[in-house]
Amino acid sequence: TQDIAGLKAGRYSVAVSDGFSCSDTLNIEVTEPPKLDGKVIRTTDILCYGYNNGEVDIAVSGGKAPYSFNWSNGSKSEDIRNIPSGSYSVLITDANGCQEIITAEVNEKPLIIRSLDDIQNIKCYGDVTGSIDITVGGGVPPYTYEWNNGAITEDLKNLKAGVYEVV
Repeated sequence: TQDIAGLKAGRYSVAVSDGFSCSDTLNIEVTEPPKLDGKVIRTTDILCYGYNNGEVDIAVSGGKAPYSFNWSNGSKSEDIRNIPSGSYSVLITDANGCQEIITAEVNEKPLIIRSLDDIQNIKCYGDVTGSIDITVGGGVPPYTYEWNNGAITEDLKNLKAGVYEVV
């Protein structure tokens, strides 16, 4: 036939003859772009519980530029920023309509939990015999402490009567 379709990449040759048995040969090479390839190059996890500052950066190669992006959170940009923890996927489409899906996970550090284990009130008026014992968990150790009386330890001892706060 004069035309042919549905070919793979490769070299093709066609011989054409006319009614007088004159012929000519035509060599043709059908090419294809490199495979569309998207990769997650960096995820930034959320360091403090409750913040929406996660990030996902990707890199795209192959296919035919320009590329379009359709993230599971609705974003159309190549990289996504200021996102909460969760799983994100992106549909990458090249100029030829070829597509690839990649997925990334943004994690969040656990909530810092403070509990008051024990409080010892002052035994006698004017004494400094009070104490506060707390337990801290979650977050990412090591922990630092800053009490409103200037102490930087987890627990307080030899306290006078008063209100104590820790951050």
